[in-house]
Amino acid sequence: MNIFATTLVISIMIFGVVWIIVGPEMETEPPIIVDIPEKYTPHEPIIIKNDQNFTDYCFPGNGTEVDPFLIEGYHINSSVDAIQITQTTKHFVIRNCKLEAERRGIYITFVAQKTVKIENNIVASYILIGNSHFVEIQDNSLIKGESSGMGLIGSDHSIIRNNSILGEGFFAMSVYGDYCLIENNSVYSSKIIYLNVGIAFQGTGTIIRNNTIENQYWGLYLTGGNSNLITNNSIKGCLEGVYAQTIFLTNITNNFLFNNTLKGIHFSKCGSNDIYFNHFEKNNLSVEIYESYFNDIANNTFLLNYIGVEIRVGFPGTISYVPSSNNTVKYNLFAHNTLYGVKNSIYSRYSKIYLNSFYSNNIFGTSQAYDNGFFGEWYYFGTLGNYWDDWTVGEYVIDGNSNSTDAYPLSEPPV
Repeated sequence: MNIFATTLVISIMIFGVVWIIVGPEMETEPPIIVDIPEKYTPHEPIIIKNDQNFTDYCFPGNGTEVDPFLIEGYHINSSVDAIQITQTTKHFVIRNCKLEAERRGIYITFVAQKTVKIENNIVASYILIGNSHFVEIQDNSLIKGESSGMGLIGSDHSIIRNNSILGEGFFAMSVYGDYCLIENNSVYSSKIIYLNVGIAFQGTGTIIRNNTIENQYWGLYLTGGNSNLITNNSIKGCLEGVYAQTIFLTNITNNFLFNNTLKGIHFSKCGSNDIYFNHFEKNNLSVEIYESYFNDIANNTFLLNYIGVEIRVGFPGTISYVPSSNNTVKYNLFAHNTLYGVKNSIYSRYSKIYLNSFYSNNIFGTSQAYDNGFFGEWYYFGTLGNYWDDWTVGEYVIDGNSNSTDAYPLSEPPV
Protein backbone atom coordinates (compact mmCIF):
# COMPACT_ATOMS: atom_id res chain seq x y z
CA MET A 1 0.00 0.00 0.00
CA ASN A 2 1.51 3.35 -0.95
CA ILE A 3 2.30 6.05 1.62
CA PHE A 4 -0.42 8.43 0.37
CA ALA A 5 -3.14 5.82 0.59
CA THR A 6 -1.96 4.75 4.06
CA THR A 7 -2.00 8.33 5.33
CA LEU A 8 -5.38 8.93 3.74
CA VAL A 9 -7.03 5.91 5.27
CA ILE A 10 -5.50 6.43 8.70
CA SER A 11 -6.70 10.03 8.79
CA ILE A 12 -10.18 8.92 7.78
CA MET A 13 -10.27 6.23 10.43
CA ILE A 14 -9.10 8.66 13.10
CA PHE A 15 -11.61 11.37 12.38
CA GLY A 16 -14.42 9.10 11.22
CA VAL A 17 -16.29 11.82 9.36
CA VAL A 18 -18.60 11.27 6.37
CA TRP A 19 -20.02 14.17 4.37
CA ILE A 20 -22.73 14.13 1.71
CA ILE A 21 -22.28 17.17 -0.48
CA VAL A 22 -25.23 18.24 -2.60
CA GLY A 23 -23.95 21.53 -3.95
CA PRO A 24 -20.86 23.70 -4.33
CA GLU A 25 -19.27 24.68 -1.05
CA MET A 26 -18.73 28.25 -2.17
CA GLU A 27 -19.25 30.46 -5.16
CA THR A 28 -16.23 30.87 -7.40
CA GLU A 29 -14.74 34.29 -7.86
CA PRO A 30 -13.49 34.90 -11.42
CA PRO A 31 -9.92 36.11 -11.81
CA ILE A 32 -9.28 39.84 -11.61
CA ILE A 33 -8.90 41.43 -15.04
CA VAL A 34 -6.61 44.43 -15.20
CA ASP A 35 -8.12 46.94 -17.60
CA ILE A 36 -6.19 50.14 -18.31
CA PRO A 37 -8.32 52.33 -20.62
CA GLU A 38 -5.44 54.69 -21.41
CA LYS A 39 -3.50 51.99 -23.21
CA TYR A 40 -6.15 51.53 -25.93
CA THR A 41 -6.76 53.61 -29.04
CA PRO A 42 -10.45 53.88 -30.01
CA HIS A 43 -11.09 52.28 -33.40
CA GLU A 44 -14.00 51.54 -35.67
CA PRO A 45 -14.91 47.87 -36.34
CA ILE A 46 -12.30 46.11 -38.47
CA ILE A 47 -13.66 44.19 -41.48
CA ILE A 48 -11.07 42.38 -43.63
CA LYS A 49 -12.23 40.30 -46.59
CA ASN A 50 -9.01 39.93 -48.57
CA ASP A 51 -5.27 40.40 -48.18
CA GLN A 52 -5.32 43.94 -49.56
CA ASN A 53 -7.54 45.10 -46.71
CA PHE A 54 -4.66 44.69 -44.23
CA THR A 55 -2.72 47.31 -46.17
CA ASP A 56 -5.81 49.50 -46.53
CA TYR A 57 -6.03 49.73 -42.73
CA CYS A 58 -2.31 50.62 -42.58
CA PHE A 59 -1.51 47.96 -39.99
CA PRO A 60 2.22 47.53 -39.31
CA GLY A 61 3.89 44.44 -40.76
CA ASN A 62 4.01 42.89 -44.19
CA GLY A 63 1.99 39.71 -43.61
CA THR A 64 4.85 37.23 -43.55
CA GLU A 65 5.42 34.70 -40.78
CA VAL A 66 8.34 36.70 -39.37
CA ASP A 67 6.63 40.08 -39.78
CA PRO A 68 2.86 39.55 -39.54
CA PHE A 69 0.30 42.31 -39.78
CA LEU A 70 -0.26 43.57 -36.24
CA ILE A 71 -3.70 44.56 -34.95
CA GLU A 72 -2.77 45.87 -31.52
CA GLY A 73 -3.89 48.24 -28.79
CA TYR A 74 -7.37 49.08 -30.06
CA HIS A 75 -10.63 49.57 -28.19
CA ILE A 76 -13.53 48.61 -30.43
CA ASN A 77 -17.17 48.84 -29.41
CA SER A 78 -19.45 47.49 -32.12
CA SER A 79 -23.12 46.69 -32.61
CA VAL A 80 -22.07 43.77 -34.85
CA ASP A 81 -18.56 42.20 -34.99
CA ALA A 82 -15.58 44.07 -33.55
CA ILE A 83 -13.04 42.28 -35.80
CA GLN A 84 -14.04 40.13 -38.78
CA ILE A 85 -11.40 38.53 -41.01
CA THR A 86 -12.23 36.12 -43.84
CA GLN A 87 -10.53 34.53 -46.86
CA THR A 88 -7.01 35.81 -46.30
CA THR A 89 -3.60 34.20 -46.79
CA LYS A 90 -1.41 36.66 -44.86
CA HIS A 91 -0.11 36.17 -41.33
CA PHE A 92 -1.62 38.42 -38.67
CA VAL A 93 -1.73 38.89 -34.90
CA ILE A 94 -4.57 40.37 -32.82
CA ARG A 95 -2.95 41.52 -29.57
CA ASN A 96 -3.65 43.69 -26.52
CA CYS A 97 -7.07 44.87 -27.69
CA LYS A 98 -10.28 45.49 -25.78
CA LEU A 99 -13.20 44.28 -27.87
CA GLU A 100 -16.87 44.84 -27.06
CA ALA A 101 -19.51 43.69 -29.51
CA GLU A 102 -23.16 42.77 -29.69
CA ARG A 103 -22.36 39.80 -31.92
CA ARG A 104 -18.75 38.60 -31.91
CA GLY A 105 -15.60 40.19 -30.61
CA ILE A 106 -13.47 38.25 -33.11
CA TYR A 107 -14.81 36.32 -36.09
CA ILE A 108 -12.33 34.54 -38.36
CA THR A 109 -13.20 32.08 -41.10
CA PHE A 110 -11.59 30.47 -44.14
CA VAL A 111 -8.11 31.91 -43.64
CA ALA A 112 -4.88 30.14 -44.55
CA GLN A 113 -3.46 27.70 -42.02
CA LYS A 114 -0.78 28.82 -39.55
CA THR A 115 -1.56 32.50 -40.14
CA VAL A 116 -3.59 33.44 -37.01
CA LYS A 117 -2.50 34.42 -33.50
CA ILE A 118 -4.88 35.94 -30.94
CA GLU A 119 -3.06 37.05 -27.80
CA ASN A 120 -3.73 38.91 -24.55
CA ASN A 121 -7.01 40.57 -25.43
CA ILE A 122 -9.98 41.47 -23.25
CA VAL A 123 -13.10 40.34 -25.10
CA ALA A 124 -16.53 41.25 -23.75
CA SER A 125 -18.18 39.00 -26.30
CA TYR A 126 -17.47 35.83 -28.28
CA ILE A 127 -14.50 34.57 -30.31
CA LEU A 128 -15.52 32.37 -33.23
CA ILE A 129 -13.09 30.60 -35.57
CA GLY A 130 -14.30 28.54 -38.51
CA ASN A 131 -12.49 26.37 -41.06
CA SER A 132 -9.08 27.78 -40.19
CA HIS A 133 -6.31 25.44 -39.07
CA PHE A 134 -3.29 25.88 -36.76
CA VAL A 135 -4.83 28.87 -34.98
CA GLU A 136 -3.23 30.04 -31.71
CA ILE A 137 -5.46 31.62 -29.04
CA GLN A 138 -3.52 32.49 -25.89
CA ASP A 139 -3.73 34.64 -22.74
CA ASN A 140 -7.12 36.19 -23.48
CA SER A 141 -9.83 37.15 -20.99
CA LEU A 142 -13.48 36.72 -21.96
CA ILE A 143 -15.56 38.55 -19.43
CA LYS A 144 -19.19 39.19 -20.39
CA GLY A 145 -20.77 36.18 -18.71
CA GLU A 146 -23.70 34.81 -20.71
CA SER A 147 -22.42 36.38 -23.94
CA SER A 148 -18.76 35.39 -23.59
CA GLY A 149 -16.85 32.36 -24.78
CA MET A 150 -15.03 30.93 -27.77
CA GLY A 151 -15.80 28.40 -30.46
CA LEU A 152 -13.62 26.64 -33.04
CA ILE A 153 -15.42 24.71 -35.76
CA GLY A 154 -13.51 22.67 -38.32
CA SER A 155 -10.23 24.09 -37.09
CA ASP A 156 -7.63 21.34 -36.65
CA HIS A 157 -4.22 21.53 -34.97
CA SER A 158 -5.17 24.64 -33.01
CA ILE A 159 -3.71 25.76 -29.67
CA ILE A 160 -5.98 27.23 -26.98
CA ARG A 161 -3.86 28.14 -23.98
CA ASN A 162 -3.98 30.28 -20.81
CA ASN A 163 -7.36 31.84 -21.50
CA SER A 164 -9.82 32.86 -18.79
CA ILE A 165 -13.56 32.70 -19.45
CA LEU A 166 -16.39 33.92 -17.28
CA GLY A 167 -18.87 31.65 -19.00
CA GLU A 168 -22.53 31.73 -18.07
CA GLY A 169 -23.98 31.02 -21.50
CA PHE A 170 -24.57 27.67 -23.20
CA PHE A 171 -20.95 27.03 -24.24
CA ALA A 172 -17.98 28.75 -22.61
CA MET A 173 -15.61 26.93 -24.97
CA SER A 174 -16.51 24.59 -27.83
CA VAL A 175 -13.90 22.95 -30.04
CA TYR A 176 -14.74 20.75 -33.01
CA GLY A 177 -11.51 19.67 -34.64
CA ASP A 178 -8.69 17.16 -34.57
CA TYR A 179 -5.20 17.21 -33.02
CA CYS A 180 -5.71 20.34 -30.95
CA LEU A 181 -4.08 21.37 -27.67
CA ILE A 182 -6.38 22.83 -24.99
CA GLU A 183 -4.37 23.64 -21.88
CA ASN A 184 -4.12 25.90 -18.82
CA ASN A 185 -7.50 27.55 -19.41
CA SER A 186 -9.85 28.63 -16.64
CA VAL A 187 -13.63 28.52 -17.06
CA TYR A 188 -15.75 29.99 -14.28
CA SER A 189 -19.37 30.77 -13.57
CA SER A 190 -20.83 32.50 -10.55
CA LYS A 191 -23.40 29.68 -10.39
CA ILE A 192 -24.63 26.70 -12.36
CA ILE A 193 -26.76 27.83 -15.30
CA TYR A 194 -29.12 25.32 -16.93
CA LEU A 195 -27.22 23.35 -19.61
CA ASN A 196 -24.11 25.55 -19.56
CA VAL A 197 -20.88 23.79 -20.58
CA GLY A 198 -17.31 24.60 -19.54
CA ILE A 199 -15.44 22.93 -22.43
CA ALA A 200 -17.25 21.02 -25.18
CA PHE A 201 -15.11 18.95 -27.54
CA GLN A 202 -15.53 16.61 -30.48
CA GLY A 203 -12.60 15.23 -32.43
CA THR A 204 -9.55 12.98 -32.50
CA GLY A 205 -6.00 13.11 -31.19
CA THR A 206 -6.48 16.15 -28.95
CA ILE A 207 -4.85 16.89 -25.57
CA ILE A 208 -6.99 18.59 -22.92
CA ARG A 209 -4.83 19.26 -19.88
CA ASN A 210 -4.27 21.50 -16.85
CA ASN A 211 -7.61 23.29 -17.23
CA THR A 212 -9.73 24.51 -14.31
CA ILE A 213 -13.50 24.29 -14.75
CA GLU A 214 -15.93 25.37 -12.03
CA ASN A 215 -19.69 25.79 -11.56
CA GLN A 216 -20.94 24.49 -14.90
CA TYR A 217 -23.86 22.19 -15.68
CA TRP A 218 -21.38 19.98 -17.58
CA GLY A 219 -17.73 20.71 -16.87
CA LEU A 220 -16.20 18.82 -19.80
CA TYR A 221 -18.58 17.62 -22.51
CA LEU A 222 -17.12 15.05 -24.93
CA THR A 223 -19.23 13.81 -27.83
CA GLY A 224 -17.61 11.56 -30.39
CA GLY A 225 -13.99 10.98 -31.29
CA ASN A 226 -11.13 8.79 -30.21
CA SER A 227 -7.51 8.68 -29.11
CA ASN A 228 -7.69 11.83 -26.98
CA LEU A 229 -5.84 12.58 -23.73
CA ILE A 230 -7.73 14.24 -20.85
CA THR A 231 -5.22 14.86 -18.07
CA ASN A 232 -4.47 16.99 -15.00
CA ASN A 233 -7.70 18.98 -15.14
CA SER A 234 -9.50 20.27 -12.05
CA ILE A 235 -13.30 20.08 -12.36
CA LYS A 236 -15.26 21.28 -9.34
CA GLY A 237 -18.76 22.28 -8.35
CA CYS A 238 -20.45 21.16 -11.58
CA LEU A 239 -23.59 19.12 -12.00
CA GLU A 240 -21.60 16.53 -14.00
CA GLY A 241 -17.84 16.91 -14.08
CA VAL A 242 -17.24 14.98 -17.34
CA TYR A 243 -19.98 13.84 -19.71
CA ALA A 244 -18.63 11.51 -22.41
CA GLN A 245 -20.70 9.97 -25.18
CA THR A 246 -19.45 7.68 -27.98
CA ILE A 247 -15.76 8.21 -27.27
CA PHE A 248 -13.19 5.48 -27.76
CA LEU A 249 -9.53 4.79 -27.02
CA THR A 250 -9.29 7.88 -24.84
CA ASN A 251 -7.16 8.23 -21.71
CA ILE A 252 -8.67 10.15 -18.77
CA THR A 253 -5.87 10.38 -16.25
CA ASN A 254 -4.66 12.38 -13.23
CA ASN A 255 -7.72 14.61 -13.03
CA PHE A 256 -9.23 16.03 -9.83
CA LEU A 257 -13.03 15.84 -9.67
CA PHE A 258 -14.47 17.41 -6.55
CA ASN A 259 -17.93 18.23 -5.27
CA ASN A 260 -19.81 17.56 -8.52
CA THR A 261 -23.39 17.25 -7.40
CA LEU A 262 -24.68 14.55 -9.77
CA LYS A 263 -21.74 12.66 -11.32
CA GLY A 264 -17.98 12.98 -11.55
CA ILE A 265 -17.63 11.14 -14.88
CA HIS A 266 -20.56 9.86 -16.94
CA PHE A 267 -19.71 7.43 -19.77
CA SER A 268 -22.51 6.72 -22.26
CA LYS A 269 -22.02 4.29 -25.16
CA CYS A 270 -18.23 4.51 -24.83
CA GLY A 271 -15.71 1.73 -25.43
CA SER A 272 -12.08 0.83 -24.76
CA ASN A 273 -11.20 3.90 -22.70
CA ASP A 274 -8.91 4.18 -19.67
CA ILE A 275 -9.84 6.05 -16.48
CA TYR A 276 -6.55 6.03 -14.56
CA PHE A 277 -4.99 7.80 -11.55
CA ASN A 278 -7.82 10.27 -10.97
CA HIS A 279 -8.95 11.62 -7.60
CA PHE A 280 -12.71 11.64 -6.93
CA GLU A 281 -13.88 13.36 -3.78
CA LYS A 282 -17.29 14.47 -2.45
CA ASN A 283 -19.13 13.74 -5.68
CA ASN A 284 -22.53 12.08 -5.66
CA LEU A 285 -21.81 9.23 -8.12
CA SER A 286 -18.15 9.51 -9.08
CA VAL A 287 -18.01 7.24 -12.18
CA GLU A 288 -21.03 5.96 -14.07
CA ILE A 289 -20.40 3.44 -16.85
CA TYR A 290 -23.65 3.41 -18.85
CA GLU A 291 -24.22 1.23 -21.93
CA SER A 292 -20.44 1.03 -22.34
CA TYR A 293 -17.91 -1.75 -22.76
CA PHE A 294 -14.24 -2.72 -22.37
CA ASN A 295 -13.38 0.33 -20.27
CA ASP A 296 -10.69 0.15 -17.57
CA ILE A 297 -11.08 2.01 -14.27
CA ALA A 298 -7.75 1.64 -12.49
CA ASN A 299 -5.51 3.26 -9.86
CA ASN A 300 -8.05 5.91 -8.87
CA THR A 301 -8.95 7.23 -5.42
CA PHE A 302 -12.65 7.40 -4.46
CA LEU A 303 -13.06 9.31 -1.21
CA LEU A 304 -16.18 10.57 0.59
CA ASN A 305 -18.51 10.20 -2.40
CA TYR A 306 -22.02 8.80 -2.21
CA ILE A 307 -21.16 5.94 -4.63
CA GLY A 308 -17.73 5.29 -6.10
CA VAL A 309 -18.35 3.42 -9.38
CA GLU A 310 -21.62 2.22 -10.89
CA ILE A 311 -21.79 0.01 -13.99
CA ARG A 312 -25.26 -0.12 -15.48
CA VAL A 313 -27.28 -0.52 -18.67
CA GLY A 314 -30.13 1.39 -20.27
CA PHE A 315 -33.54 -0.08 -20.94
CA PRO A 316 -33.50 -3.58 -22.50
CA GLY A 317 -35.79 -3.89 -25.50
CA THR A 318 -35.40 -0.30 -26.72
CA ILE A 319 -33.92 0.41 -30.14
CA SER A 320 -30.85 2.16 -28.74
CA TYR A 321 -30.16 -0.43 -26.02
CA VAL A 322 -26.48 -1.28 -25.54
CA PRO A 323 -25.46 -3.63 -22.70
CA SER A 324 -22.60 -2.65 -20.41
CA SER A 325 -20.08 -5.46 -20.62
CA ASN A 326 -16.46 -6.38 -19.96
CA ASN A 327 -15.62 -3.31 -17.89
CA THR A 328 -12.75 -3.70 -15.43
CA VAL A 329 -12.33 -2.04 -12.02
CA LYS A 330 -8.90 -2.71 -10.50
CA TYR A 331 -6.24 -1.24 -8.19
CA ASN A 332 -8.57 1.49 -6.91
CA LEU A 333 -8.90 2.84 -3.38
CA PHE A 334 -12.50 3.18 -2.14
CA ALA A 335 -12.70 4.92 1.24
CA HIS A 336 -15.65 6.26 3.26
CA ASN A 337 -18.12 6.40 0.40
CA THR A 338 -21.60 6.73 1.90
CA LEU A 339 -23.19 3.85 -0.01
CA TYR A 340 -21.21 1.34 -2.09
CA GLY A 341 -17.66 1.59 -3.33
CA VAL A 342 -18.70 -0.35 -6.47
CA LYS A 343 -22.23 -1.02 -7.69
CA ASN A 344 -22.62 -3.51 -10.56
CA SER A 345 -26.25 -2.98 -11.54
CA ILE A 346 -28.83 -5.17 -13.22
CA TYR A 347 -28.03 -6.69 -16.65
CA SER A 348 -24.39 -5.54 -16.57
CA ARG A 349 -22.30 -8.36 -18.00
CA TYR A 350 -18.84 -9.76 -17.36
CA SER A 351 -17.69 -6.96 -15.06
CA LYS A 352 -14.28 -7.67 -13.55
CA ILE A 353 -13.65 -6.16 -10.11
CA TYR A 354 -10.46 -7.18 -8.35
CA LEU A 355 -7.32 -5.99 -6.54
CA ASN A 356 -9.11 -2.97 -5.08
CA SER A 357 -8.94 -1.73 -1.50
CA PHE A 358 -12.23 -1.02 0.33
CA TYR A 359 -12.27 0.95 3.60
CA SER A 360 -15.43 1.79 5.53
CA ASN A 361 -17.85 2.12 2.64
CA ASN A 362 -21.58 1.61 3.37
CA ILE A 363 -20.78 1.47 7.06
CA PHE A 364 -24.42 0.97 8.06
CA GLY A 365 -24.88 -1.93 5.63
CA THR A 366 -23.63 -5.49 5.31
CA SER A 367 -21.31 -5.14 2.30
CA GLN A 368 -19.10 -2.48 0.74
CA ALA A 369 -20.12 -3.47 -2.80
CA TYR A 370 -23.22 -4.53 -4.72
CA ASP A 371 -23.76 -6.89 -7.67
CA ASN A 372 -27.02 -7.38 -9.55
CA GLY A 373 -25.46 -8.18 -12.93
CA PHE A 374 -24.56 -11.28 -14.89
CA PHE A 375 -21.25 -13.18 -14.75
CA GLY A 376 -19.43 -10.64 -12.62
CA GLU A 377 -15.97 -11.63 -11.39
CA TRP A 378 -14.70 -10.38 -8.02
CA TYR A 379 -11.30 -12.03 -8.18
CA TYR A 380 -8.47 -12.43 -10.68
CA PHE A 381 -7.48 -15.85 -12.07
CA GLY A 382 -9.13 -17.59 -9.15
CA THR A 383 -6.59 -16.40 -6.60
CA LEU A 384 -6.63 -12.62 -6.13
CA GLY A 385 -9.72 -10.82 -4.91
CA ASN A 386 -10.05 -7.45 -3.17
CA TYR A 387 -9.10 -6.09 0.23
CA TRP A 388 -12.08 -5.43 2.54
CA ASP A 389 -11.33 -3.85 5.88
CA ASP A 390 -14.45 -5.47 7.40
CA TRP A 391 -13.64 -9.01 6.22
CA THR A 392 -12.81 -11.57 8.87
CA VAL A 393 -12.80 -15.09 7.45
CA GLY A 394 -14.05 -17.12 4.47
CA GLU A 395 -15.66 -15.59 1.40
CA TYR A 396 -16.69 -11.95 1.35
CA VAL A 397 -20.40 -11.72 0.51
CA ILE A 398 -21.45 -9.04 -1.99
CA ASP A 399 -24.89 -7.43 -1.68
CA GLY A 400 -27.34 -7.87 -4.58
CA ASN A 401 -29.40 -10.55 -6.33
CA SER A 402 -26.46 -12.09 -8.18
CA ASN A 403 -25.33 -13.93 -5.04
CA SER A 404 -21.76 -12.92 -5.80
CA THR A 405 -18.86 -13.39 -3.43
CA ASP A 406 -15.23 -12.49 -3.35
CA ALA A 407 -13.90 -16.03 -2.87
CA TYR A 408 -10.33 -14.86 -2.40
CA PRO A 409 -10.32 -11.71 -0.26
CA LEU A 410 -6.87 -10.27 0.37
CA SER A 411 -5.31 -9.97 3.79
CA GLU A 412 -3.17 -7.00 2.70
CA PRO A 413 -4.36 -3.98 0.69
CA PRO A 414 -3.01 -3.89 -2.89
CA VAL A 415 -3.26 -0.07 -3.03
